[in-house]
Amino acid sequence: MGLTVSKNVKLCPLSAGLNIVYGTVSKMTTLHFRYPEGLIPVPLMARSFFAGWGKVPFPSQVTFFDDILSVQSEASGSGTFFFPWPHKRLGFLFLATDTLCERERPYLLVKELARGQLGRIIRRFIEMVYFGFKPSAKLRAMIRYEVSQLAKAATSDENLPATELMASQQLERLILLCHYLVDAFIDQSLAFRQQVAKRFPVRVGLHADAFLTENSDEQFQMYSDNFADVFHLVNPTPPWKILEPEPDHYRWDIFEERIRMVKKRGFVPLAGPILPFDQRLLPPWLAGRLDEPGVFEHFAFKYLDTFLEHFAERVDVWILASRINTPDIPFHSPGQIMGMVKKISWVFERHGLHQPGLMGVDQPWGDYLLHRNPPHSPRTPTALAEILGSLPGIDGILLDLNLGLSPRASYPRDPMVLSSMIDQWSSFGKPLYLSLGIPSELGADPDIPEEFVGFSLNWSKKTQQEWLHRYLPVILCKRSIEGIFWNMLEDSTAHDFPNIGLFDSVGRLKPAFQKLVSLRRAYIDG
Repeated sequence: MGLTVSKNVKLCPLSAGLNIVYGTVSKMTTLHFRYPEGLIPVPLMARSFFAGWGKVPFPSQVTFFDDILSVQSEASGSGTFFFPWPHKRLGFLFLATDTLCERERPYLLVKELARGQLGRIIRRFIEMVYFGFKPSAKLRAMIRYEVSQLAKAATSDENLPATELMASQQLERLILLCHYLVDAFIDQSLAFRQQVAKRFPVRVGLHADAFLTENSDEQFQMYSDNFADVFHLVNPTPPWKILEPEPDHYRWDIFEERIRMVKKRGFVPLAGPILPFDQRLLPPWLAGRLDEPGVFEHFAFKYLDTFLEHFAERVDVWILASRINTPDIPFHSPGQIMGMVKKISWVFERHGLHQPGLMGVDQPWGDYLLHRNPPHSPRTPTALAEILGSLPGIDGILLDLNLGLSPRASYPRDPMVLSSMIDQWSSFGKPLYLSLGIPSELGADPDIPEEFVGFSLNWSKKTQQEWLHRYLPVILCKRSIEGIFWNMLEDSTAHDFPNIGLFDSVGRLKPAFQKLVSLRRAYIDG
C-alpha cells in the first residue's frame, strides 16, 4: 500500500533519488538516517513517511541496511520525516524532524527528531503567547535550557555514541515538555472559557448502529443506564443497504423504531451518514451497477432527497455524507465525488432544515495520501477544507479521527499537533465536529500486516485512557468544536477500527469510559 520494508537491502548511491519507471526517469527525494537499532519493531519503523510542503504526507518506501534507514518518496525537494517513537504511557507517537534536504551523509535520526520537536514547541509557544497565553517562568526556563542543549548536540561529533545518547535524552525531555506546554495552555484556555460559562455548549454523541440487532431495545436498555452521564446524542442510523433493500422500496420503519428507542431513553437522535462513499454500505442492487454512467448519482440523490423529506423534524443533527476524501466507489473519480459533494450541499440547502448538516472527512491529517492505490483521493486536507468552507449549504465539517496503523486510520500524533490541526481546519470558517476512535489494542486489527503479529506495540486499555486524557481537553479548548462523537460503543461487533469501544467484548467498562464521564461533568453542558 505504498509503504514497504526490506531488511539488509542497500540503496545504490548512483540511483538514490531517481525513480526509473518504464524507461522514464523522475526525480524522487531520498533521506538517509542512522537510527538506534532495537528501539521499536522494524515493521513499525516501516510506517515512517516523508511529508512535503505543508506537512502533506507522500507515499514512501522505507529500506534498512545495517544501521541506516532510508526513506524514498515521490515528493521532490526538501521536507520532513515522520517516525514512530516509543512512549511509556501512549505506546508510541509519530514525531517529525524539521525540514531536511537530500545529502549523501546520513542524518542522525534522534538528533533531527529532537530538533524538529523543539522547533515545533518554540513556534507553538510563540503563537500561544501572541494570542494571550501567559507562560510561567519555569516554562520559559525549560525552553531556554533545551535550546542550549540542542546547540551543544549540534556542535558535537555525530559519530560519538555520547552524542546519540545526549540527543535521545533530550528527545525524551522534549516529549515531556510538549505535554507540559499543552497542559499549561489547557488550564488557561479552559479557565478563560469558564469565565463566560462554567459549562461549554459542546454536544457529545455516540455512533451506536453497529451493536443494534434484533434485540435492540434490550441491548440499548442494558447499556443506556451506563452512558446516560456521557452522551447527549445517539446515532442509530442503519446503512443505506438496510434502508433501501430494493430500488424505491424504503424500510423507514427500521429507523423510526430506533429513533423511538433512543428518545425513550432520553437521548437525541443523530442521523447519518446518509450517503456513505463506501461500496460495502451500498444496497447490493446498486453496488452491482456502479459501472453504469450516472446510475449511482441518480439513486444517491433520490435516496438523500427522500430521506431528508421523511425525517425532516425527527433528528437533531444530519451527517449528510462520509469519507468524501477517501471514497470507495469504483468507476468514480475523486473529481466526480467532489461534484456530488457540492450537489449534496445544494440539496440540503433546498430542504431548508434548521438542524445542522455535516460533511464527513476521513483522516484529517492527510494520512490517506500515503497510500497509492485507489480509492484514496489526491486532494490535500487544505484543498478539501477550502472547498467545504465555500459551500453555503454545509453547516459544519465532521473530522473522523481514528488512531491506528491500518490504511483507514490516522497515525498517532501528540496533543500539540492535534491542536494545530484543529486550528488549521477551523480557519476555513465552518464549525467543527470530531468523530473519535481510540483503540485499547492494536494487534487484533485485521488491516495490520502480518509483520505486526506477535508485537503488543505497548497499546492497552490504559493507553486508550491516556490518549483520551491528552486529547479531549485540547478539543474542549477549541471554540470551533461544537460536537464530539465516539465511534463505537463496545467491541463484540465487527468494525473497521477494532477495540475502540468503551465496553470490551464481554461488556466490561474500560477505564476510558470513566475519563469521558469526568470530563463531561466538569466542562460540558448537560
